[in-house]
Amino acid sequence: MTEKPQLSAQSAAVKRQQTDSEHLLKHRNDAIKSALKGMIPELEGSRLRIDFYCECFDPACAARIGLLLAEYERIHHHPRHFLVRPGHATAEEEIITRHRHYWVVRKD
Repeated sequence: MTEKPQLSAQSAAVKRQQTDSEHLLKHRNDAIKSALKGMIPELEGSRLRIDFYCECFDPACAARIGLLLAEYERIHHHPRHFLVRPGHATAEEEIITRHRHYWVVRKD
């Protein structure tokens, strides 16, 4: 039986920081969605594109991705799916869908 190598304390800390960053950006995007839905009741079903933040591992990433509200909600219907710019996925993430302006990745 093959054992998985243990992460060093430094590697574990970096991984934890990346995970925290990804979840922070996902929560920020959810706040944007909620605020806009509160201000613009007719947003449901509209063709208005909303700029959401890339939810990648990089805490310094400020990339924005324009999506319809329905697209964003469809992506986040799955709690382990995240929205990232093309090329912002890590080797540990499974790329679920590739679109021209964004990818959907699954994070464990």
